[in-house]
Amino acid sequence: SRKEILSLVITKATFSISASGLLSLFTVLSYEIYKTGDYGTGLMFGARGIGALIGPIIIRYFFGSTDGKLLNTIGITIMAWGLFYFFISFSASVYLTVFLLILGHSGGGSQWAFSTYGLQVLTPDNLRGRIAGIDYSLYFFMNTLSTLMIAYLATVYGVLFVFKLFPVLGFIFGFVWYLSTRKIWINLDKS
Repeated sequence: SRKEILSLVITKATFSISASGLLSLFTVLSYEIYKTGDYGTGLMFGARGIGALIGPIIIRYFFGSTDGKLLNTIGITIMAWGLFYFFISFSASVYLTVFLLILGHSGGGSQWAFSTYGLQVLTPDNLRGRIAGIDYSLYFFMNTLSTLMIAYLATVYGVLFVFKLFPVLGFIFGFVWYLSTRKIWINLDKS
């Protein structure tokens, strides 16, 4: 239905507002906060990849017995991303940050994988390419806005400030998305 598809299209773009720009600050964290240079930057980006790989596999295994149950985890995975990213602002070690990034991107990667899967399954064949195009266009537009906004705010208020603010915004979005779409996914399994 239109409601299901719209819910899935907005998740990636809206999540991107809080998430995308923070990636550009891994280098700042590594050089200015942890004093680990390129090594720390590489560890952080590697942790992101590990989390994005293992998160969807683990969550699908434990919570994905039906499409509705799987898609219902999207809001929860966004909240998990926000929670673990928020704690980065209090981390005194690049290694703790790497651990938090693995956990955070287990959520963020799951959100991405499951929203994409949901669109592929629920979109009619004759619209799938157009819907996917809209989904990714909105994501990249929000990615650009996020990067510009977060870079500006990090310059004015500091990198640790944005690592507190934007994960909280992401958590709130995940919570609202979960509450507002929960019935959609329960009804999906009934149909």
